[in-house]
Amino acid sequence: MRMKINWRGVEKSMRDGDLVRKKLSGLEKLIKSFEGKVKEMGVVVKKRFKRGFQVNLFLNLPTKGIQTKGSGKSVERAVIEGREKMERKLKKHVEKLREVRKRKGVKER
Repeated sequence: MRMKINWRGVEKSMRDGDLVRKKLSGLEKLIKSFEGKVKEMGVVVKKRFKRGFQVNLFLNLPTKGIQTKGSGKSVERAVIEGREKMERKLKKHVEKLREVRKRKGVKER
């Protein structure tokens, strides 16, 4: 999965794309169930005035688009918070899809 990272208001010396990719690489395990239909994840890192950083994550799945936000004093903390929210939403969505498939497969007598 590719990640498109946009930096807004962040100095070049503070940009660390490898850190963001490393922290978000764990999401690939949850996305594997969509069989390669997910091509790109959008990441926007913003510097907030006197409040640290904000990270917006965008993921377009074949069945639904998921968006989360994370914030923190450092880029790393903001990415971790956004990833945790994305994991919860992905797990909930995958579980919901499994329930729908089970219901469709059972025939009434």
